[in-house]
Amino acid sequence: MTELVARIVVGKEERHLVLVEEVYSDTGEPWTLFVNAEHYSVGRHTLECAYYWTLAAAQADCRERFGVRDVDWVEAGAVRFDHTFRFEYAVTNQGIPQPYPLGFEGGEVLFGLAEVLHSDAPATPVLNVCGNREGLRRLAALLLLCADGERYDPSFHIHLDCEPGPPREPFFTGNIDVTLRAPGYLDVLKDGSFREWSMGIDLHDEEDNDDEPWRSRPDA
Repeated sequence: MTELVARIVVGKEERHLVLVEEVYSDTGEPWTLFVNAEHYSVGRHTLECAYYWTLAAAQADCRERFGVRDVDWVEAGAVRFDHTFRFEYAVTNQGIPQPYPLGFEGGEVLFGLAEVLHSDAPATPVLNVCGNREGLRRLAALLLLCADGERYDPSFHIHLDCEPGPPREPFFTGNIDVTLRAPGYLDVLKDGSFREWSMGIDLHDEEDNDDEPWRSRPDA
């Protein structure tokens, strides 16, 4: 389906003209023009529609009525936007430098492991990540710090542990532990050679299992 978009300003109001090659009219014209306000927001609404037999006729009408030149039309999928995200962070002074974001008060994030149900196949796991605005922005900040984490510590990682009692990361809730890791871990995680160890190690009684004298346990 072809979809073309052109931006115009009527008075001081932004409008978007959208030409769609789809039959919306009762008489079968294949091209439909939507004149939309707030086109790229939840408030999008159509102010008027018009129907045409050809693209040339639609563009000619828009040229006459709205002053839109043929070169002003772009493919809908080619429209791009810029987004700048700035945040403050600090770096620890003791031991190995560790960066951490500042701000994002009241942020909440949830990681939850669930299942997708299928009518003709077994259920498959899905990881849901959700949060309020400040929580997701803080998570984005943590990910950006992880992306550059090797400049501070080649083994840089952030634990978001789901455990009883007050969580270590007050904004994090969920039913699984999550660890954000710097890019240096990517290859070993992909090839399966990475092994996760807890900070606490218990020694088995030799009578329990002679083959596995060591086991890991959840951090206290």
